[in-house]
Amino acid sequence: MDLPDMAYPVAVRRAAGLVGLPVVPTAQVWLQGFASNLVQSAQRLMPVGQTAGQRILAGLTPVCGAMGEMAARVALDDIGSATLAVDVVSMQHEMQYSRIFRS
Repeated sequence: MDLPDMAYPVAVRRAAGLVGLPVVPTAQVWLQGFASNLVQSAQRLMPVGQTAGQRILAGLTPVCGAMGEMAARVALDDIGSATLAVDVVSMQHEMQYSRIFRS
């Protein structure tokens, strides 16, 4: 099935819906995976060891659960962001050469 281009979280929800996965657990697992990626990045950039990283993830588990439940209840009109400065800075460094996460 051909799907239009869409933001990654939207694509995950769309794919989950196509195979009949429930909304709340899908959102919770996606948030936990997102948090895990951020913690792994922090481990590369900061002096955060494996044990500390696991503690951080364990502490975020109830937050991901609660946010997943909340996200499943909101209407599309309630979703949005206002991170204009972050977006502008992200665009400015998008094409910079980076060596941090290259294998």
